[in-house]
Amino acid sequence: MDKKIDLIIPVYKAHKTLFRLLCSIAQQAHNEWVKVTLINDCCPEGSYEEIIKNFKEVLDIQEIILPVNKGPGYARQYGIDHTNCPYIMFADADDVLFGGFVFNDLLGEIERKKEDVVFSSFIEYTPIETYLHHINDNVWVFGKIYKRKFLKKYNIKFTDQRANEDTFFNKKVMFIYAKLKKEIPFVDGFTYGWYPTKDSITTINHHQYSYDQGVCGFVEGAIELFDWAEKQKLDKNFIKNEILSTMVFLYISYCDVSSREEFFQEQNFEYIKKYYNKLWKKYNLDYATPEFINTYEENMQELGKSQYNYRIFMAQPNIIQFLEMLDDIPYDEEDIYRIWDKIPEEIKQNNIKCGVCAPDFYTRK
Repeated sequence: MDKKIDLIIPVYKAHKTLFRLLCSIAQQAHNEWVKVTLINDCCPEGSYEEIIKNFKEVLDIQEIILPVNKGPGYARQYGIDHTNCPYIMFADADDVLFGGFVFNDLLGEIERKKEDVVFSSFIEYTPIETYLHHINDNVWVFGKIYKRKFLKKYNIKFTDQRANEDTFFNKKVMFIYAKLKKEIPFVDGFTYGWYPTKDSITTINHHQYSYDQGVCGFVEGAIELFDWAEKQKLDKNFIKNEILSTMVFLYISYCDVSSREEFFQEQNFEYIKKYYNKLWKKYNLDYATPEFINTYEENMQELGKSQYNYRIFMAQPNIIQFLEMLDDIPYDEEDIYRIWDKIPEEIKQNNIKCGVCAPDFYTRK
């Protein structure tokens, strides 16, 4: 039969975990529907052929080796551009497909409902052998299925950024569903198991990512997202409201980083200045409006349900003072290099080692 699903897997320093993932794919019902494509992101340990050959008889699997390391976003997009099945799924090399009916559940749902995407829930395994349930997740790209024609029609692509690239891929999907006045469909149950591994992008150096490159990548992704949204002719009021909401999120992130090293707060403030100058000013937004006040209050209500604690705002500027700071302090793209000069070399090398930063990230372009 013709293959229906391209399962795209970026692989980088994954020789210790890939076998487990491929086992979970091989045990799936209807794995004959699937073409597995490994995108080797110029892994320093070389090819994965020795692992792949164990699955040649049960899986349709190929490896594509990139000549230069470009990060997971680029690798996933390369996989999309060099495959052709009508549906697309993603997995990370250190995770597993959960249960034995993932393809049946996701493909069955998207075809039965004639949808363009279907999302699901996933389980996060922890080092203390407990499980966290991520219900109806709309952030990560795993545990989801996408129709290729839908992605192509609306030019939904990954960027080359190495942090939060999946967040903004899915935000584009959600923006189009909002434009079409449709709800994202979810299947019941769990389809994916996430294994946070030591020294991965999100876990290295005690989850440094969440207050370092996670914020930087979020800003870069947001700038690209709203440029894309404008080209898609999304409603201007919708775009403005999303920019307002994102600014509140960035303010909360800035306050949260206050308990970390000073240079991270300074770095993130510099990125938020970039967001302010490229988006807030572009749309001539004003914090003294009912729209912004409502957005701020809604976000603060959600904050009470999240992992954040209100103590992060102690000794920090309030949201109005924060926006006035952004307006008063001039933005110069060269300032970020002065800030990066303060960051210890070990921290920079950690980011380069795990792949969240390119080798030349901290040098002047």
